[in-house]
Formats: sequence, C-alpha cells, structure tokens
Amino acid sequence: SLQLAALGLGVAYSIPLLLFSLGTMSSVMVVVGRHLGEKNIAQVRHMLAQSLWLALIVGALFMFLLYISPWLFARFGQDPKIVVLAGKYCRGYMWTPPTVLFSLALQQLLTTLGRVKIVNILSVLWLLFNILFVYVFVMGHWGFAQHGVAGAGYAFSLTSAIILILTSLYFYTQSDLAEYRFHRAIFPVNYAAMKQYLCLGVPVGVAMTLENGMMFMLSVMLGVIDRYSLAAYQAVTQLAFFPIMIPFGMAQASTIITSMGLGANDYHAIKQSFIITSSIVFGSMLFFSLLFILIPHSMLSIILHSSTGHEKVIFHYAVPMLIIVGLYQVVEGLRLNCLGVLRGFNDVKAPLYISIVASWIFGVAVAYLFGFVFHWGVI
Repeated sequence: SLQLAALGLGVAYSIPLLLFSLGTMSSVMVVVGRHLGEKNIAQVRHMLAQSLWLALIVGALFMFLLYISPWLFARFGQDPKIVVLAGKYCRGYMWTPPTVLFSLALQQLLTTLGRVKIVNILSVLWLLFNILFVYVFVMGHWGFAQHGVAGAGYAFSLTSAIILILTSLYFYTQSDLAEYRFHRAIFPVNYAAMKQYLCLGVPVGVAMTLENGMMFMLSVMLGVIDRYSLAAYQAVTQLAFFPIMIPFGMAQASTIITSMGLGANDYHAIKQSFIITSSIVFGSMLFFSLLFILIPHSMLSIILHSSTGHEKVIFHYAVPMLIIVGLYQVVEGLRLNCLGVLRGFNDVKAPLYISIVASWIFGVAVAYLFGFVFHWGVI
C-alpha cells in the first residue's frame, strides 16, 4: 500500500503539469492546421520550427517543478515515507517532458496531414515499450536493479526518448514530407510566433491544469486521511485513465478539423466532424460508465486483490469511488470533445473561466466540506 500510495501522489502531481504542457502545445495544432487549410506550406514549416522553442521552454519549467516535488510534498504534510518514494518517481520522470513535447509537435503535424496510422503505431509502441521498461526497472528483471516506484519514472523517460527518435526518423525519411522539414527555420526565434502560441496555448494549459490540479489536491486530502484512501484513489485513477483517452483523442481530432475547416472556410466539414466525434465519445464512454457502475468489483480485481489484508481495505474504499467515477464518464467525455472544437475556433478564455469556478471554487471546497467537515472520508 505504501508503494501504491506514493505512486498515486507522484502521478497526481505530475499529471497536471503534463496536461499544462500538452494544453500549451495544443496551440500548435490550431495554428498549423489553419495554415494547412490555407495551403500556406512555408508558414506551416516556419511555425512548426518555432513550436520546438515552445516545447523547450515549457519542458524546462516542467522539469524544474518535478525536481522540487519532494520539498512540496513535505510542505503539504504527507507521510515522510511516501514523500521519499513519490519524490524518486518524479525525479525519474523529470526527463520525460522535453522528449514528449518534441514528439508531440511532430505528431500533431503528422495527424493534421492525415498520417493517423503512423501516429497510432507510435502510440502502441509507446505503450509496449513502457510496459517492457516498467517490468525491467520496477521489478528488477534481466539483471537490472529493482527501483520500485522510481523505476516507473525511469520507464516513462526512456520510452519517451525512444518514441522521439522513431518519430524523427519517420519524419525525415519520408520523401513526400520533405516540404515540411523545418530544421532550417529554427533560427532565429520568432517572438511574434511564440506570443501567438502562448496566447492560444496557455489558457488551455491553465484550464487543464486547474481541472487536474484539483485531483492533486484531492490526493493531498486523502493522504492526510490515511494511506489506504490515497492508494484506493490511485487504483481508481488507473482504471479511469484509459477510457478518458478516447475523448481526449477525439478532442484533438476536433481541434485539427475545426482549425483546418476555418482556414478553408468549410463550416460543413466542421459540423460533420463534431457530430461524428461526439457520437464516438458518447458510445464509448457509456460503455465504460456501465462497467464501472454495474461491475465495480470485477473491474477493480484487474489491479487489486480483495483477499489480502491491506488490499482488502483499499478495495473496500475503491468500490464506491469507482461507481461515482462511472456516473460522470459520458458527460466528461462530451465536455472534452466540445473543448476541442472551441480550441479550433481560438475560443480558449471561456473554458478557462469555467474551469476556475467549477474545479476550485466548487470542486475543492465541496471535497473539503464533505471529507473533513462532515467526516465522510474518502467518499
């Protein structure tokens, strides 16, 4: 339970930082997609080159915040043993941001150009490599030292570096992508382009961070209650992570198609895209919602064993949490897809204001009220 609780705290801290970075980099899809819709290849090449500077700046900030994570965890009154383990995870993970963001810039262009197949292949390879390295570093197989929670961080960092290399090799070996190669446009830095990226991306990144930063605050509150509550939260988060990737991917597709449609003045394509992506999100999230609500014990059995001592307590806490998560899966999925469309229209401020009110003024306050004032605990 100690290892799981530490991983839960480390993941809850790093995910909002990752989402801020991804949200900020989402401006690349909007800007590049618009220029592709206008068939302005020279500007596509130039803006893609400038996006690498954006990735470098955001990645460096991300790395610094991961490095100081043990100090922050201790200031929030977490169990010292959990602080040490969670800090090791974050410092192992801290080499992930630059490589992930560089890869993202390239993959966003490939997705916008319709190269979805190679992007999907790279995603599958990322998953397979990550599973392999977790097996090696966390468990200590094949002659490698057992690193425990820190090994999960090392696995993410190494996997991300490999995916960046593979993405770059594909991009620079495909002759039909030659006109998009941007290495000669990296210098000098175009500050106007950087400002455009930041004005579009930072509100998206902040909104995503606020929403998921609320989840970090929930982890802190649960860590104050006891380690079993925090471990249960991590177990539920792991199960809910994969379904939410579906609307997240659909939202990216909506952003790309909307920005390209706007550049080409094709509003019919935008409307059709929204109907199709919303239908996919509704059907898939309804399926997972029913699984979480109707068979929570079976779903949790994938990652927990209810018969052992500590995990029996964790299982007891996690079941009602998973049912609650299931209740809002469909709405959350549709919300994410709508945000993708709004980003394509450059409408990023309204979602930011909504996130501030919903996540922090209501979300955190209600969690504190029910958890500590009414003493409802993890529920």
